[in-house]
Amino acid sequence: MLEPALRDWLDRQAEPLDLGQADPETVLPRLADAGLFRLGVDEAQGGSGGDVVDAVEAVAQVASHSLTAAFVFWGQRAFIEYLLQSDNAALRERLLGDLLSGRQAGATGLSNAMKFLCGIEELSVRAREEGDGWRLDGRLPW
Repeated sequence: MLEPALRDWLDRQAEPLDLGQADPETVLPRLADAGLFRLGVDEAQGGSGGDVVDAVEAVAQVASHSLTAAFVFWGQRAFIEYLLQSDNAALRERLLGDLLSGRQAGATGLSNAMKFLCGIEELSVRAREEGDGWRLDGRLPW
């Protein structure tokens, strides 16, 4: 499923990514260029077909080369799946193409929120209305 060039890149980047010595913003475009975010997404919605199991298998394959890259992949694909399962068609139509192509990053962002709700750590991100949208301030570490 993974192209040899992507496997080689993941193998070379695994340790530098884990150690914070590589630019993490390179991961999303590489995975998108390989078409991985389109796995398990209906062709009518811009995907390559199949089902969510295909996406899970691809995440596992990426993880066998780089856990950091797999975490980025999982976060992006989980957000895509949320959109696919949502009744909010307008949001899906607005975001899905950019998420599948890697032009926009998506993630669940739940880890910090869940830890906050359990009293384990402080909430790291705050949202406030700004203009016609929202502004998020804070930090979500790897």
